[in-house]
Amino acid sequence: MIAMIAKDVSCLLRYVGSDVHDITVRFQVIRRLKRTYLLTMDYLSFCRGVLIGGLMGDCYGFLYEGKPAVNYSTPLELLQRSINGFDTKQLMYSDDTQMSLAILRSLRARNSFDAEHLAKEFTTDYFENGSHRCYGGSVGRTFYSLKMMNYKDPYAHAADLFNGTGSYGNGGAMRIAPAALYGLRYSKREFEKIIIDVTRLTHTHPLAICGALLQAYAIQMIFSLIHDHIQLDYVTFIDNLLEKLEKTEYFVNFKQPNWLEALDAYKEKLQIVKYLLIDDKQPSVTNIVDRLGNDLKAINSVPSALYVFLRSLKPIDGIEFDSPPLRSIVLSIGLGGDTDTIGCMATALAGGYIGIPNDSNSTIPRNIITLCESYEEIEEYASWLSNRLQIR
Repeated sequence: MIAMIAKDVSCLLRYVGSDVHDITVRFQVIRRLKRTYLLTMDYLSFCRGVLIGGLMGDCYGFLYEGKPAVNYSTPLELLQRSINGFDTKQLMYSDDTQMSLAILRSLRARNSFDAEHLAKEFTTDYFENGSHRCYGGSVGRTFYSLKMMNYKDPYAHAADLFNGTGSYGNGGAMRIAPAALYGLRYSKREFEKIIIDVTRLTHTHPLAICGALLQAYAIQMIFSLIHDHIQLDYVTFIDNLLEKLEKTEYFVNFKQPNWLEALDAYKEKLQIVKYLLIDDKQPSVTNIVDRLGNDLKAINSVPSALYVFLRSLKPIDGIEFDSPPLRSIVLSIGLGGDTDTIGCMATALAGGYIGIPNDSNSTIPRNIITLCESYEEIEEYASWLSNRLQIR
């Protein structure tokens, strides 16, 4: 990297006609180029970390979806066999990644968020390639209605579900990472809008929307911490998450009882996350599941994923890996229940936090990634997002 900077310094100095012996000019140019290279590395490593992390958590977690709590030794053995090359069978992704890929395709094709276009992408994937992806039960009705109405008024169909209350599942949060990455340079309102509008195509209940916002805000905050070289503190991170949620202005209304109830429910769950991280440093799996949940409701999985991510940043008894994303995969599977979605959300955050560079410096063995279905497509989208973010 130093050699690249030196070469570019020489080129730039010649270009601007500067005296190469002017020390002040030389240092200014070097500092500018260093910032450019660091920013490039941050974006690419971060985007790869979030997207590949989500894919790994989904694919490895999908093997155990719906099972009760799993002993850590089971996913540990699976990952170790993958690392050593003993397992070569491709791991299939679930609806989490399928819907994330639809978001990526739509954003790229339209160069912005287009609700009707994304609704069509979701629906096409569901009917053409969804039978084995384990979609949630209510989403099929939404996609059928969208198709029958030729994707007009795309938000109305999900809003009509469950007598007009909408779905409170985790289907919005599980797929929100691409939208969060796409909106990293957006204003506060623009960011809120893309996150909520992507979510409410299928999920309109306040619990579902707040869950998606928390996952998106976590991605946004992790990038800021990395970019500004600030160490993550559990309490500050959780408090800032809740503050961002409370200050959301687009679409939500925390003065209404249903929205206030959702906000209070997440406040309560995130206080439990704090307790489990700080006061009860080695809680049993049973205690974690009893207090946070592990099912497909957003309120019972988004806080769990946040806990798994934060807990993975430090060593965990019984999980020998040093890498936070690998720890998060094992811990997510260990909780049982909706393992693919909790794993997808938690490992996206862990991957983003440490970054997954496309070189030998990565803490993730390459075999872990290449066993995941469509990993090359995910890697290409990460590069596209990184390039896009750098030129805005």
